[in-house]
Amino acid sequence: MTNTGPQDELPVLVIGAGVCGLAIAHGLQRANIPVIVFDRYPSIEARFSARDWAVGCQWSGPMLAKLVGEERWSRIHEVGVDPNLTVDEIRNFPMVKVLHGVTGEPLAEMRTDGEPFFRFLYSRLVTLLAEGIDVRYSKTLDRFSCYPKTEGSQAQESVTACFRDGTEYRGRLLIGADGSNSGVRSQLFQHEPKLADLKRLPYAATFISSSFTAAQARHLRAAQHHPLACAIPHPKGHMMMFCVLDAMQAEHPETWKFSFYLGTQCSIEEQDKNTTLSERLEEAKQIIQDSEIGDPIKSAFEWLEDHVDSIYYTKVANWDPSLPEHKWDNHNGLVTLAGDACHPMTYHRGQGLNHAVADAAKIVEILTRQGTQSQEERIQEYEAEMIERGGKEVRLSELNTRMLHDWEQLMNSPLVTQGLQVSAK
Repeated sequence: MTNTGPQDELPVLVIGAGVCGLAIAHGLQRANIPVIVFDRYPSIEARFSARDWAVGCQWSGPMLAKLVGEERWSRIHEVGVDPNLTVDEIRNFPMVKVLHGVTGEPLAEMRTDGEPFFRFLYSRLVTLLAEGIDVRYSKTLDRFSCYPKTEGSQAQESVTACFRDGTEYRGRLLIGADGSNSGVRSQLFQHEPKLADLKRLPYAATFISSSFTAAQARHLRAAQHHPLACAIPHPKGHMMMFCVLDAMQAEHPETWKFSFYLGTQCSIEEQDKNTTLSERLEEAKQIIQDSEIGDPIKSAFEWLEDHVDSIYYTKVANWDPSLPEHKWDNHNGLVTLAGDACHPMTYHRGQGLNHAVADAAKIVEILTRQGTQSQEERIQEYEAEMIERGGKEVRLSELNTRMLHDWEQLMNSPLVTQGLQVSAK
């Protein structure tokens, strides 16, 4: 971006030190644009103290590689759920195997068109991306104030982020990359707060991460028919997934961690009952028994005993940025949203990370492009592309969620009848 004066000396302020916010920071920093990232957690370790999870990267790898640079990307294999697998091995795997929920037999598979499919352990990926970035921790956004340039004024356009600890930071642009319950999004809709609320859907899931004995771990990994992940729909409308979460020590299966969940159709009223996680786990075990669910899910639940690392209950929801009522005021290009802050989507298509990285790539591209466009024009361009792309994915993911919880619809879908190949294009 062509320098136009003192405003360009102000940093870009990014709220949220997840993959999206850190990828933006790397891209801007590599272009010599000052940037500061703020995160509400006191440290990376605190962010993952309660749970960790795996994320799929099907087509956004080249974008992320460009943002973080060759040196850091050369270490990307270190942050995979199984760092022992080579890129060439990963390239030849399907992204995911689909297994029958009762028999455990393969139903279908999804493949990419040549790009390697990565599954990252999120904590390791964030730790890698946080290296070399100015991240200010324990910073919870309270509000922001915008100061557009007015006729006759000598003051530069800027935005000030005010945090709950009383600190304030002035910048040229504020980017909310602070997740599905974004505080920045809430601020943008403070005139009508309900517009920022997530859309609740009648589905929920109990997620578990756990390790097992060496023999049990080997059995489970063989039963999933894939070295990394499998999706498991059930004729009664349940949806499950089983995946490797951390297999760093290849020769010690007892150290491997797995992540799996049982998803069900579930009313909003049922989701909001005052039920403990232990009770949710017992409910899941009962459903598995009553539904005659097969391996690997059946054995994983039976063998839990004292091995549970974490349990959490997820209420499925989304937010479509393309809805007319969701159009926000970006304050003349001083405030915008990225990643889950602007298009939180259901997880059944596994596209959240891809679109977060695509947002980061687009923001960096428009801010670093040479030319005389104003920042306002650049942010408008970014939002137009992101809203169309992200909104479409939110709707597709919701459709996929509904399909995966409807056995008849799933059995007649192209996924099962033909198999699917996903193209990065």
